[in-house]
Amino acid sequence: MTDTNETHDVFDASIDWLSVADLAARWKLSKMTIYRMCLRGEIAHYRLRRTIVIHPEDAEDYLRRNFHDVIGTTP
Repeated sequence: MTDTNETHDVFDASIDWLSVADLAARWKLSKMTIYRMCLRGEIAHYRLRRTIVIHPEDAEDYLRRNFHDVIGTTP
């Protein structure tokens, strides 16, 4: 989950929410890996009935928290 208690407006139609399949394709991971990351609380997500959706900013936050520049600088 995100480090802040910030929530997103889930009713904002202008947000292009990511499905598990979308994020898996974008990051070149399996859908099961993304599901597990959500289950462990590593990626903030919302559950809409049986569907998991991820706000694009939450996906970016995960990358910022967990990866550093190839040159060796850390965030």
